[in-house]
Amino acid sequence: MYVDASSTGSKPDGTIKSPFKSLTDATKHAVAHSLTDIKVASGTYMLSTSLDLTSAKNLRITGTGLTQPKISSVSGPVITGTGIADTSFDNLEICDTLTGDTPIIAPTGTHFVFTNCTIKAITRTYQAHLIWLKGGNLAFSNVTFAQADTALKPVGLIYATPALDNNKSTLSMVSCTATMPGAFSYNGVQNVGVLLISKCSFTMGGKALVLGLDAATSIPGVSNFLVSGSTFISGTGHGALIGAGCDTGTVVNCTISGFNEGIVVKEAKNITVDSCTVTLTGTQWNALYNKGSTGVKFVNNTVTANGGWAFREGPGDTETLPGNTTLTGNHLTALGTAQLFYWDMRSTGGAIEHDNILVPSATAPWGTIRNEPINSLADINNAWIASPFQDERANIEK
Repeated sequence: MYVDASSTGSKPDGTIKSPFKSLTDATKHAVAHSLTDIKVASGTYMLSTSLDLTSAKNLRITGTGLTQPKISSVSGPVITGTGIADTSFDNLEICDTLTGDTPIIAPTGTHFVFTNCTIKAITRTYQAHLIWLKGGNLAFSNVTFAQADTALKPVGLIYATPALDNNKSTLSMVSCTATMPGAFSYNGVQNVGVLLISKCSFTMGGKALVLGLDAATSIPGVSNFLVSGSTFISGTGHGALIGAGCDTGTVVNCTISGFNEGIVVKEAKNITVDSCTVTLTGTQWNALYNKGSTGVKFVNNTVTANGGWAFREGPGDTETLPGNTTLTGNHLTALGTAQLFYWDMRSTGGAIEHDNILVPSATAPWGTIRNEPINSLADINNAWIASPFQDERANIEK
């Protein structure tokens, strides 16, 4: 079935010779007649109401022509619905509405697949997000997320909240890019049961990646996640934050750069950060930070701090104590005023292992471990003598 915004036919039937002019009418026709393929010609499609795909099954909406069809709505989400089975969108530009509403809402029962699409914030009258995940299932492949104007109100990439039925969402993002440089733009995901982010690049004005919450909470975070081969760059905030409610996940082979934090693991459990390049571009705070988390492993990372600390461990906002931390095989470099360590004396239990290459700043102290000032390898070893469960070894790169 065909749709063309330039169609002039008075009685369209959806054929290539008599296409629908309205995408809304075409979608209603397709759902009513169990059709599975809608081809949309280049053009602008302003919907009077949301494109409600309730009861659609295995429907595929594909843009044709030299440019992506641009789809928006006067108010409300552009795309939503319940009970949707495997509805896919290919080669479309989906924009926020004239009133700045969230373009895509995915409640429980939705199965949306987006491929080769552009999802863009153009008009904002208040803070909102491009995607609202409410218990549904979303997959993005080769999708570009963008913010047209940095002067717009704060824009988030994905906002995920518990569904009314407590169903957990699933989210997959492969080979996607996001460029949203607004000062408070961020990418936040909570209440996701399974998460995959692979080969993506996110450049955000605020936090480039947030899993869970940056605060103590009873809301489920993100469990069973894998973030791999991706780049997260923040102009003013965190490169990445693995927050409260997260349990069991890995960040591997990623490039992470943040202004006031590189990557923070905050009040989470069983998180591994492996073989990543982490840079703190600002002159304070931390490149690697375990803040009140347990079972965290920082392994084989290349870390550079231009200020603050290359590695820090301490209690969370609710005085939750960190424990069972592994810090091994990392290359830690402190530049300028940066120090290598700030390891809080209240770290509890576990086999904390420190076997890293250390490059201290030429002008700043090495740091502090359990309230002991550190300026040499001998100081590191002496700082742990009172803690028999800790195994402390270090090498220094001359």
